[in-house]
Amino acid sequence: MAYRKPILIEILAETHLHAGTLPESAFFDIVPVLKERGFTQVELGEAGLSVEIEASGEPRARQKPRVRCWRTDRKALVQIAEDLMVTNLTGLYPGWNHFRELYGTSVDALRTALPNAAYESLNLITVDRFEVPAIGFKLGSYLRCGGTYIPSWYEDANEPIDITLGRGFLRQQGRNRVVKVKVRILGDKARVDLEAVFHERVPAEPVLFAMLETLHDESTSAFEAMITDRTRHELMEGTK
Repeated sequence: MAYRKPILIEILAETHLHAGTLPESAFFDIVPVLKERGFTQVELGEAGLSVEIEASGEPRARQKPRVRCWRTDRKALVQIAEDLMVTNLTGLYPGWNHFRELYGTSVDALRTALPNAAYESLNLITVDRFEVPAIGFKLGSYLRCGGTYIPSWYEDANEPIDITLGRGFLRQQGRNRVVKVKVRILGDKARVDLEAVFHERVPAEPVLFAMLETLHDESTSAFEAMITDRTRHELMEGTK
């Protein structure tokens, strides 16, 4: 398995719950449990607009709240929004076991506060980024073009690039897969962002941790299929 620490900048898992399972009123039940587990820095933010119908029949838009609970090192984060829990790990990647432990802690807090929670889907998202000299850059040197994911048309591309590949709809097929590649030329550097989104519907019997492992294995296989040996050995310290 590739050693992804040098270039993985963010990994997160979105645990989606069925509508009404995690209302705003339940935030006050979950946050104290998260604080007991070390997420002591609590912030209140926004999670987008919600349109509600007032008694008069008129629509009213309001901002939905989102609570962010950080560990003191500001590298681990659990976010709570309506019917959603997001588990984040940012910065230099310390390895899959650290993220799996973080996810276990956040799910345990959710189950403690809401033992009857009904889960809908699980979405694993990874964002990798690396910068290389812009002089002599071409995408095919770092990402495999003409393979499973990236068309050969991009082999010699050395300008700004945006690629989005997607398969499946969650509501219809029960799964969604998205791969995005973005290249920007920033002065004397070429910055490459590679984002992978692997979203799966939760079965009737929640098996969140088994699903997380399966999505991680699939995401890692896709990542390995997209990078070249040059990326693997020059930017990732080889394979370990």
